[in-house]
Amino acid sequence: MEVRKAKTAFDRIYENLSSHNWKEHQRLEKALDALRYKEERYWRQRSKDLWLKCRDRNSKFFHQKASARKSKNSITGLVDINENWCDEEQGMAHIIENYFDTLFSSSSPSSVNFDRVLDSIERKVTPQLNEQLEQAFAAENVKTSVFQMAPTKSPGADGMSAIFYQKFWPIVGEKITAACLGFVNGGLSLGSIHETIITLLPKIKNPTRITDF
Repeated sequence: MEVRKAKTAFDRIYENLSSHNWKEHQRLEKALDALRYKEERYWRQRSKDLWLKCRDRNSKFFHQKASARKSKNSITGLVDINENWCDEEQGMAHIIENYFDTLFSSSSPSSVNFDRVLDSIERKVTPQLNEQLEQAFAAENVKTSVFQMAPTKSPGADGMSAIFYQKFWPIVGEKITAACLGFVNGGLSLGSIHETIITLLPKIKNPTRITDF
């Protein structure tokens, strides 16, 4: 009953989430997690045999926990550079995009200063090593790279994890190799394949700014 009441209160405030009730949202989320954990421990003690038998079988508790985790990891709003709160998806996307555009853009240092820095660095690449580095990539290089990837890590923009390409390499390997070699050896533009997914991990509790991630 306590969990149900807490969930109702949490859902009510989540539907109207804003900067004014953000702290209350965090308090209710924390209380809800505590109640769910308490309930889970109660039933685990009441039915130890069943718990040991079922172990991590899918349950309502784990569904609720996953939902709470999703809610916790969701970005419901951000403060822009003008100190305005933005909770619209397009506006938040604009804030994030501008931040990373600036972060990964060159400050265009002068060639004089740049050359001065490079001249002060001891040269480590020998002519022989440089010759090896400039050799064209081969098909074996592509296959080695694919099979060195962690199989079940987060997928890319296409939704496919590395395990898909590893398992079905006899089927897709030839096309993957042709695409990769065409790009790294020059001449082929991969277009949207350059796209990636950036996951924002909060560095503090209750993040409100893009710099908090």
